[in-house]
Amino acid sequence: MANKKELSIEDIYDKLDGLIEQMDSDDISLEDSFKLYNEGLLLVKECNEKIEKVEKDIEVLENE
Repeated sequence: MANKKELSIEDIYDKLDGLIEQMDSDDISLEDSFKLYNEGLLLVKECNEKIEKVEKDIEVLENE
C-alpha cells in the first residue's frame, strides 16, 4: 500500500464534513452509506489520536 499523506486535524474535520454531506444525500445507497460511515470512524480515530498526542505534548511543556 502506498504511503498516504498525513492529514492535519483541520484536514480531517474537512473530510468528515464532506462525508456527512455525502451521507445526507437522498441518492446514496445503503452500502455506500456504510462505506462512508466506516471511513468516518477511521478519520475520527485518527483525529482523536492526534488530539491525545497534542494534549500529552502540552502536559510535558507545562511540567518543564
